[in-house]
Formats: sequence, C-alpha cells, structure tokens
Amino acid sequence: MGGEESMNIRFTQGDKDEAIDIMREAAKWLIDAGKPLWTIDELTVEHLSNPPDEFIVMWDGEQSIAAITLSFTKNIIDKNCWPKIPPDESGFLHKLSIRRKYAGKGLAALLVEHAKQLCKAKGVRYLRLDCLSNREGLMSFYKNCGFSLVEIRNYLKTPNLVDKGVCRKLTRRSHGWHDTNASPNRWIRSGNVQMISGIM
Repeated sequence: MGGEESMNIRFTQGDKDEAIDIMREAAKWLIDAGKPLWTIDELTVEHLSNPPDEFIVMWDGEQSIAAITLSFTKNIIDKNCWPKIPPDESGFLHKLSIRRKYAGKGLAALLVEHAKQLCKAKGVRYLRLDCLSNREGLMSFYKNCGFSLVEIRNYLKTPNLVDKGVCRKLTRRSHGWHDTNASPNRWIRSGNVQMISGIM
C-alpha cells in the first residue's frame, strides 16, 4: 500500500482524547484548504458523545496516525441515513481522519480494513458510512477500499444532517457478504441532500 512495511502499526480502542486530537487536526487542515467538513467546535469530548470504546486510533509505535469512530448502534445521522436498517447487522463508520504527515501512504485504508475486521469479529455483516457527495476524492477512496454504491437519496436540508445537507452512504462488500434487498443501480431523488447506501 505505502510505507507501512517499515512502521510499527497497531490499533487501540478507547483513546478518545487522542482520536479527537487527530480529528481536530484533520478538520483544521480541511478548513485551511477551503474544503471544510467538520467544525473545530463540534470535535470535542462534550460534542462527541460516543462511548470511549467506539474511538479507534491507529499508531506507528508511540505516534498516533489516524482515527475513526465505529459504532454498532445508530446515532442521529445514521437514523436519517439508514432508517430501515435492522438492528445488530451493521457497523457505522464516522470521522475518518489522518495526521497530515502520514497522508498519502495508504494508512487510512488499513484503518478501514481494521474496522471491517472488528465487524466480522462481532458477527456484523455490513460496514456503513455516509459522506458528502461533492467529495469526489473521498468517494474514490472508499470505492478503492471495496465499498459499493447502492442508493442515492435526496433529502431537504435539516440541522440533523451534515453542513450543506449532502450525504452519500456506502457499505463494504467482502467475502461474499451481500444485500438481497438493495440494488447498486437504484437511484432515488427528492430534495437537495444526496445519500448513497452501499453493500458490504
């Protein structure tokens, strides 16, 4: 993938403060680059109410590299994005972030793969996420990680969804997992928020 062969890669769960620090660094870089995704103010212990064990940090030895949250229950955005998803069959990935000095080395893909392995260990069939539809580079990254487009939904902008009200939803397909109730070619439009759901 990149330079990970010479690195001492490991993963931890529960390092909430470290994960948030990585997320804030990524958010600041996006803001400075004119591509804001999250505000700094929303990336605090107070605003991110996930329990500590949902924060996953990737390390190179003692240096933190990247972070995500991985939940197995829906937060408020997931309830909007995935209203008909049965309980206990999905993991929900959010806030994928990487420190700038480690960007472009294929390490974020390793973190996504680790999330998939955690889902498999729990017997969870799907890994789901949403992202802004105007983030073509991010969309390409997730597709390269094995995610598949299933559905686009347009919603009216609401305070409960991301800024500008545009989401894409994907899930990961691997090792023969599939969704018999969804088609990768099904597109639904009705409003100004686009969402894509995908198959694991």
